[in-house]
Parts: sequence; structure tokens; C-alpha cells
Amino acid sequence: MIVCGFVLLLTTANAAVLFQDVHVLGKVSSSKVNENSGLAASRVHSGVMYGLNDNGDSSHIFALDPVTGSLRATLEIRSAQNYDWEDLCVGTCGQDIQGTCIYIGDIGDHGGDGAKNIIYKVKEPEVISHDASLPVLNVYKFTWGEDDAESLMLDPDGDLYVISKVHGGRAVFAKLPRAGWGSNYPVTIPLENTAILRIHTDHNDPQGADISPDGTELLVKTEDEVLYYPVPNRNYVEVVGHQQPHVVSTYVRRSSGESVAWNAAGTGFYTLPEGRHQTFHFYPKVSSGGGIVG
Repeated sequence: MIVCGFVLLLTTANAAVLFQDVHVLGKVSSSKVNENSGLAASRVHSGVMYGLNDNGDSSHIFALDPVTGSLRATLEIRSAQNYDWEDLCVGTCGQDIQGTCIYIGDIGDHGGDGAKNIIYKVKEPEVISHDASLPVLNVYKFTWGEDDAESLMLDPDGDLYVISKVHGGRAVFAKLPRAGWGSNYPVTIPLENTAILRIHTDHNDPQGADISPDGTELLVKTEDEVLYYPVPNRNYVEVVGHQQPHVVSTYVRRSSGESVAWNAAGTGFYTLPEGRHQTFHFYPKVSSGGGIVG
């Protein structure tokens, strides 16, 4: 089913930014995907979205086809533990490593037991035709004053960001220092790398987020809404600390919807709720001229 129509999201000095009404796509066929908490678009395999279950599952992620809902492959992450994996993102590997990598955030509080605050980096597989095992390339450990997080993002320059999850939604947005990779000791996030989101909700929010592939747009997922920030200067800390986001008015709420992710072209975004056999939804972006981007 496709629901047609366009709704204005916001107007900037240069263009009107819109998202089309929801396109209902495939229902996830595999019962392995039962508590999907994060989504990220592959940069190597067209149309593939990576997902993961949160705490209580094994240390693997899924390669999913959002159009059909089929499970393309289960990818074991070697030498990693799923204490409470809550989000993942895809982009440049950085550190003189060619290609693109998947970053997995073990950043949740495991039901109140405290967060590990560990990020695993693995190389995107060259082929997705069967189940496989991926080695961890590097590990990042950090510490901050927040108890829980469910949002992990990567910008085009290779910098990582997290957002804490708090009741009321006025959470901490933080940029992680690059120096933490490979260290045996957690890196402390400096205060100047943080900002408080200017949002208020009735839930423990936010529950997911993603930076667009070109780095100029940010999506934040709460229990009830998808929020949008234009970030033309890529200074995400400054923008979220000083601007209120725009609500994506075409978003259709789904219970326990924790994941949001741009597609690889940055022409729209996907959502997928938690639970077994849930359905992918896609919201195409519309250009200022009225046509669908992409």
C-alpha cells in the first residue's frame, strides 16, 4: 500500500524541504529479527539495510531487504558481546582504512544495569549472499554522565555522535573525540562537545537518530515523532543546542518504533518498529520543485 500526497515540512532561504507520505514496504519475514533497535543503509550493497536486536540477543547483525522484508544474511560479529546493542551506523572507516565500515553501539543500559559505552567497528562485507562472520577492526570506549543511550551517528568526516535517552526528551547530544580508538581506557567526552536537545516528550527519548550521507541533515526518532534538523554547516552540537527541530508531519506513528535511517542516497528515510514480523516504512524526500528526489 502506498499513501500519496505531499506535506510541507519547513522552508529555508534556499528551498522548501518536504517528505512524501508513507510508502508501506515489506514485512520482515524472519523471526530472528524480534527486537530491532537500529537501522543503517549499506554503502556497498544497493537496497540493503543493516539492523540489530538489542540486549539479550547474540552478537550478530542482519542484512535486510526493506522492499521485500527478506533477511539477506545474518552477520556474526566476532570478539564482540551484545550486552545492549541499541543502534548502528555506516560510513567511512577512517584511520587510513579504505572502504566503508559498520559501527555498532553497545550504549544501552541493559534494563537499568548500566551501559558499557562501547562501539565496535567492522568492515562492510564485500558480498551478501549467505551468512558470514565479520572480525572487529577496532573498539572505542567512552564515559560520560549519562545512564542510557539508543542513538549512534556518523558524519562524512568519520566523527561519531551519541544522544542519551532520558524521560522528557531533553537529552544530551555528544560528539565523541577521535582519540578513543584502540585505547584500553574509556575516553571522557568534554563538555564543549555536548548540547541539550531543545525538545520535550512524554517518554524516554530519543530512541534513534541518523545523519544524512552528505552530512547536512539530521533525523531524530522519538516514541511519537520523527524530528528533522537542517545542518548546512555540519555543526550538529551547535544546531541541536540552539534550534528546535521540525516535526515530520507525514510520519505515521508505530508503537515501539526505535529505528530511523536515511537511505544511502539521502533521498528519504526508513523506519522499522521493534517486534517480530514488523513492516518497513519509507518516506521519500521531495525537492523544492515538487518532484521526488532520487
